[in-house]
Amino acid sequence: MGNQMPSLKTKIIEDLFNEQSRWKRGTLVNPIVTLVEVQEAIARHNAVAGSKKMSLGNPANFFKDFVRKVSGANNNWPTSVFAKGFTGAQKTADGNCFEFIPTLAGQVAAFPEGTYPKAPRVTKYAVLQTLSVPVFNKALGREDENWLLSIIVHLHLPQQHLALHPLADVDLLEVGHMQSNLKQNASEIDGLFYGRTGDGKMLIITMEAKGLSDDILETQIVGQVEAIRAMRSIKALLSTLGTRPEDASILPMAMKVVRGNSLSGVPKVGRSPGGSLIYMADYHPVPFVGTELDLRLRVETIFDLQPPIRGIGVVQAGQRKTRTSSRI
Repeated sequence: MGNQMPSLKTKIIEDLFNEQSRWKRGTLVNPIVTLVEVQEAIARHNAVAGSKKMSLGNPANFFKDFVRKVSGANNNWPTSVFAKGFTGAQKTADGNCFEFIPTLAGQVAAFPEGTYPKAPRVTKYAVLQTLSVPVFNKALGREDENWLLSIIVHLHLPQQHLALHPLADVDLLEVGHMQSNLKQNASEIDGLFYGRTGDGKMLIITMEAKGLSDDILETQIVGQVEAIRAMRSIKALLSTLGTRPEDASILPMAMKVVRGNSLSGVPKVGRSPGGSLIYMADYHPVPFVGTELDLRLRVETIFDLQPPIRGIGVVQAGQRKTRTSSRI
């Protein structure tokens, strides 16, 4: 988004919220905003003489881009909408874009600020070697989610995380990678892993990946779980492995590139200038079969990749910001 886009979207979101068709006797009865409604609202805005024009080409990214950075979303969420007790959440599939949802009691911002880690006193810190990553891979270092996934798969970060934080009452025998960049109608899953247990049960592991500038959004993690529950291929896989869907669980996970100077309460983080730090968290497993979803953070890890990898992280405060590692 350009510098003007958030403020333009603020006005459009406010107009969408105030549409008479959404309200009945002072109650919001039509909270879901469709892609067509977004396009129509943009078209009305563009038709105003002297207005700064917005593209009508990709309404699916209208809200996704708006909430990509939590601080920006909070700064640009309409004050009048929040004052009436509403925030927003991405709502995909069936031609939908986003939904106006009620704020929680005591909520002080439309979108809770992204802070990492959430519970620093119990967050674990681990140094992880990167010498096993081929120099050819390192030389192609980028800052997108696909690159991050390729690194964590190569270094087995999800497995390391689960070794540091064993799941209660789950005897994990194996954790492996299934697929990256899995696009579903209702969600996009950056990484899909599996876990096999000693009693023959299965754990489907979803991974949300974010770079340095983007925040982890729990609404997206919820969408991933809902997408997995609806996937016929996953149900077929469970059947092939002799696991009943009722005996399977989903373990939501998330990771993000972070700066050492943005973390608090975690000792010894970012020992080297240009350190490559990855935050990883998982949430309590949820049943594969069901509709209810109580997303609750379980544990967090800060991984310090040594030597640092180009494309993951930035130099520490006081240094010139650039990609880590000048050589590879």
